Amino acid sequence: MIVSKILIQRLWLQELDWDKPVPDQLKIEWLIYMKEWPALSQLRIPRYIQTSDRSRVELHGFCDASMAAFAAVIYVRRPIAKLAALPIEDHIQ
Repeated sequence: MIVSKILIQRLWLQELDWDKPVPDQLKIEWLIYMKEWPALSQLRIPRYIQTSDRSRVELHGFCDASMAAFAAVIYVRRPIAKLAALPIEDHIQ
């Protein structure tokens, strides 16, 4: 989705008249993006998570930004077992 917004913004920055054709480079980028669009319509992201027991669930959120865009994501993590860090024996000389 962000790709389409950035392409539209780049087109707006060209300050073209309404009836002027889109520059070839932007047109090519748009057509490439549109070929990928049908695959995105198959993407399903469930918003409800149910566990069979009263297990612990963690939410980990991350965000980032650039001059062109910003994004955020939240991952759901369900720890299954406690892992202990094992010491590494020093065999390298």
